[in-house]
Amino acid sequence: MGSCYCHFAHANHARIVRKERTASDNRAATCARIASETMTGWLAYSDALAIGWCNAGPRRFIEGLFDAPETLADRIGAISCFGIAPALRGRGCGHAAARSSVRRPA
Repeated sequence: MGSCYCHFAHANHARIVRKERTASDNRAATCARIASETMTGWLAYSDALAIGWCNAGPRRFIEGLFDAPETLADRIGAISCFGIAPALRGRGCGHAAARSSVRRPA
């Protein structure tokens, strides 16, 4: 998981072989998606410290999790992954991030 950078859910698995990708490949692809606004999500904070990430947005951006196209993809949201700092796991931070992303789509 340390080398995914949330790229797996966004990748076209018909074109990309996951085992051949490096952490640097995935990070670069994720940075490009964020810059082009085709990867969205929410940061979780404790005070002023970022403690987690919830990768959520329109289903049309998360093609790697679905086998077939969806005609309503622009109207459907999807959460593909999230991560919370290990020291803060088990305290409800992940649930809060997921709830927030559902209430306010990116």
